[in-house]
Amino acid sequence: MTNSDLEWNILQIATSPISKSELWRKTSSQKQDVFSAIDRLVSTGNLQLTKEGNRHIVRTVDTSSDDITWNGILKFQQDQLQVTVSALQEHKKLFKKTKTKTYHEGQLVYQFRPLNKQITSDLLQFSMQIDYLMQHLIKFQYALSFKIITSQKANSRIDKIRGIISSEINKVMKNHAKDHEGLTQFIQLQTRTWNLNV
Repeated sequence: MTNSDLEWNILQIATSPISKSELWRKTSSQKQDVFSAIDRLVSTGNLQLTKEGNRHIVRTVDTSSDDITWNGILKFQQDQLQVTVSALQEHKKLFKKTKTKTYHEGQLVYQFRPLNKQITSDLLQFSMQIDYLMQHLIKFQYALSFKIITSQKANSRIDKIRGIISSEINKVMKNHAKDHEGLTQFIQLQTRTWNLNV
């Protein structure tokens, strides 16, 4: 059983108050592994630990309000990104090829420029909304590394964010297949933390 699976199992068992020893007996894992997982879950605020005489009682902390808040934030960010994608879809063409050449990924290529200021603005808004989602992604990767939240919750949220980003980028790329070079150049000139292969 992986740490993630063990933590999830512990949280399911501890929905009602239970001693650490009783909880361990209900799992199929080694005692030290279970106790270490319990300590991690207590430190991340997912389990509550109280002492009753010689017994250490644990109980799963209700994080449903945290999940509701997170889902609301994610829905808002997703809606904002979809607005920018819709704005880009209103333009038949995004870029023009200039006569200027520049080095791009080690090759001399023609530069592409947005056709007008409105397209530039829409592209910047799209890029900014992707950045907001990427900040959440990085936050959960750190939280996972430092074991601030359970790996199951972190991975679930990371997967949701990646799915949203990939879906919306794919929509833009599909709708503007002829602008692929221009989109690639534009995004990389923004020195953003993502690329078109998310």
